[in-house]
Amino acid sequence: MSSLDSTSNTALGGAPLGKAGLLKFLVPSLIGIGMFLVPFSTGDTINIGMGLLADGLKALLGDALPAIAVVVLCASALLTLIVKFTRPGWARGNALGELFDVAPLWLVMRLLGAAFALMTFFQVGPEVITASFTGG
Repeated sequence: MSSLDSTSNTALGGAPLGKAGLLKFLVPSLIGIGMFLVPFSTGDTINIGMGLLADGLKALLGDALPAIAVVVLCASALLTLIVKFTRPGWARGNALGELFDVAPLWLVMRLLGAAFALMTFFQVGPEVITASFTGG
């Protein structure tokens, strides 16, 4: 039986694909299709599920969204620095360690992102960063 045979009831690793495995694949896939591909009509507009969620979040948080984004970016950069240089116990061998113990290039990218976010939010620095047509 070739690996392209569609009648095979095995996963890529050769193990049988049961109902649980099939559901584990189908449910997130269908949610993704619904969120990103299926258009929804609300009032006089048509939008995808993710767009509706984004609009709802904007309506709920409004003017606080830029501040929240800056806090999240800065927290990510700060926690990455802490994990990278102090190796705390809470970040060893778990998801937090994988999230914040990144390669040096990604550390620099997070630090630059936090710096640019702060400069844009507080309108400090060169005009190329703080100008209204570049995000300021």
